[in-house]
This record gives sequence, structure tokens and C-alpha cells, in this order.
Amino acid sequence: KVVSSGARVNGVTLRGMRGDQSTVRTLDLAELSTQALSDGDVLTFRADLRPDFVIVHLDGEFLGPSELAVRRGTRLLDLLNYVPVDPSLAQTDAVYVRRDRIRREQRQALQDSLDRLERTTMLALSDTANESQIRVREAELVRTFVERARDIEPLGLMVTSSAGRQLNVILQDGDTVVIPPRTNVVHVVGEVNIPHAVMYRPDLNVHDYVRMAGGYSQRANRGEFIIRRANAEIEVAGWDTPVHPGDQLMIAPSVDEKWLQNGIDLAQVVYQIAVAASVVLRPAL
Repeated sequence: KVVSSGARVNGVTLRGMRGDQSTVRTLDLAELSTQALSDGDVLTFRADLRPDFVIVHLDGEFLGPSELAVRRGTRLLDLLNYVPVDPSLAQTDAVYVRRDRIRREQRQALQDSLDRLERTTMLALSDTANESQIRVREAELVRTFVERARDIEPLGLMVTSSAGRQLNVILQDGDTVVIPPRTNVVHVVGEVNIPHAVMYRPDLNVHDYVRMAGGYSQRANRGEFIIRRANAEIEVAGWDTPVHPGDQLMIAPSVDEKWLQNGIDLAQVVYQIAVAASVVLRPAL
């Protein structure tokens, strides 16, 4: 027995190593009774995990503990006032939140979109034998794309700042508050020849950053781009949209809507994945 029956404890934090990876888990007492422990594990028994308290995690550039127990109803700015940071290292005007409920909702929305894409592809009509062969091939390729897309896990990002001003949202149990580090780079990913980080320069536009990443791939959509800002805000942009330090520039693939009967639906799913997971998934079409 680890905890006496009279102890006012109903939550435990387990820290330890599993293989060569460090792990941190929050357990209730029932889970702890079945949890295998290893040499070197550290158990923190908590009496503050009552219903009127929630656990909030911190990630990014900050000083101090990465897990805090706060009173239910605590707002973001209330928490940030107690989190020490180095202003020269932390981009405090770009704080955002990862929320598990949003991640689950994004995942369900993505699965629903993939289901619709599969259905419309299977129900596609053909007027000729040649067109029928094209539709069969299209269905095979879409099915392969859907299988890959179903494995993608959304991030559950919630934008909590606007025009550099933090919104004072109420925090929920399990939220992760992300304080991004200050950076001078722009990440260029997706349909470019050499995806990598490029040093920010105020005189460069989207095309310039793509050129510095090896140029567009043959499958790139050169007319429309996705920018994820440092504060997790998503913007569908043109070549003249301003780029800022810490941005992630995502070049989506071009989908031939003339050849592909469900090209519009497929393109929407590609953008949905990019927005929810910051991943550019290329259809093999």
C-alpha cells in the first residue's frame, strides 16, 4: 500500500525514465494502484487536485516549473503574471494555448471530411469506359491519401492574442500555455525543394523565402500560401503578404481540379490538415 486510507490525496504526478525517454504522467489513485514503477521514479502526491483546482502545463521559453495547479476559473493573464520569463528570450505577445478539447474537435472534423471525400470519390459517375478507368485510379489514390491523413494528429491550438494583445481567456484542466521563444528565422515547409529555416529579412517576400528554400517543387501551388504566425494564428496569404520572424510558411500542393473530379474537396482537406496540424500532406495524384 502506498497511500493510507485516511490521506487527503487524490492525485499523483509520476516522473521517471522509460528507456532513454523521460516521462511525466498525472494519475489518480486508482490508476496508481495498477501502475508499474521503476527504479528512480519520483512520485508527487497532491492534495490540491480537488474539483476546484485544475492542472495547467507550460511550454516554450519560461523559468520555473512546467506544471501548475491553479484554481478553477483562473484566467490566462492571471497565470502569466506569476510565470517568470526573460523578455529578451520570450515572445510574450505571442502566447497561445494547446487545448485537448479543441484537438479532439479538430480530429473529429478532419475524420468527417475524410469520410465525405471517400464517399464522393466512390460515388463518382463515369460516362465512358476510359473515364471509368480514370475514376477507378482516382479512387485508389484518394484512398491512399485518406489512409495517411487519418494518422495525422491535430495540435489543438487556440489563438489567444490579437494585434499583439493577449486575450484573458479562462483556462481549462489540461491546457498547455505556450510561450514562444524569440527567433529571427522563418520556417519554410511543404512543396519546396529544400524545406528548412531561413533567416528573417524585412525586405524579403514569400517568393524570396521560397527561393532561399530551393524554390518551388513541381507540385507547388504558387498562387496561395498558408502562414502560421508565432502566436498560432493562420493566414491564407498571397506573395505580397508580410512575413514576420517566427512565421511558418507552408506551401501547399496544387490539385488539378479539371482532371480530378473531387479536386476541390481534396484541396480543402489538404488545407484543413495544414491549419489543424501544421503539416502539408501531398496527395499522390
